[in-house]
Amino acid sequence: GVTSRGVEALRSFIALRSVRWVLISVYPTSEAYAGLQDRRREVLWVGGGLFVVASILAWLMSGWLLRPLRRLRIVMDRHTSDPDLPMEPSSFGSAELSDLVIAYNAQASRRREFEDRLKASERRMQDVTNNIPAGIAHIDTDRRYTFANARSGLDAGGDPHALIGCTMEEVRGGELYAAVELQVARALQGETVSFETSELDEQGRTHHYQSNYVPNRDNLGQVRGFYAMTFDITALKEAQALQARVEERLRAITHNLP
Repeated sequence: GVTSRGVEALRSFIALRSVRWVLISVYPTSEAYAGLQDRRREVLWVGGGLFVVASILAWLMSGWLLRPLRRLRIVMDRHTSDPDLPMEPSSFGSAELSDLVIAYNAQASRRREFEDRLKASERRMQDVTNNIPAGIAHIDTDRRYTFANARSGLDAGGDPHALIGCTMEEVRGGELYAAVELQVARALQGETVSFETSELDEQGRTHHYQSNYVPNRDNLGQVRGFYAMTFDITALKEAQALQARVEERLRAITHNLP
């Protein structure tokens, strides 16, 4: 209980036989439990110290156990930038990591084979399209070139690779782009468009073109751009004009025959 002075204390009672008195003994708890509290503090300090030491040892042990995995990650990062870097399965010190390296090497080999086939296919497609007497290009929904063959580059006055990322308006100029803007919009709406245009070169000669815009759709049917194939039909138009003039002369001659 608490004494009249506000001190917590232990009390014990005993009745005296010789007289009718009760002997009361009061012992402050701070003195009674002083040794126990000291032991308690010692236990807390020792427990805390052991916890800290155990945590440090566990951290060091986990780091030591994870060394092969860290080394494997470093080697994989290097291998990503340098595919020819060798990765020996036996150099990582455990059967599990060796199996993981073997599986990674197999996957990396298949990826390189796929990339080689893809690059070869792209080269073949580029070679084929470069030798077609037409300008072939792919334009995405932002109206930017994502592919252009050699003829497209010549028609635009530059290297076809320089067209990639440029918009049609940047390549063709505002006036020429305005002439095909409606057809571009129709192609991006999913419509196949065929039309003819005429342009003047620097020498003042008129060139005639026939263009076909074919929508490019993904697996869900969404339009992701369109393919543009443009033929120079100037020679055909000039031949047709020549034929028309010859026929006109013949009609004039026949009409004036007696």
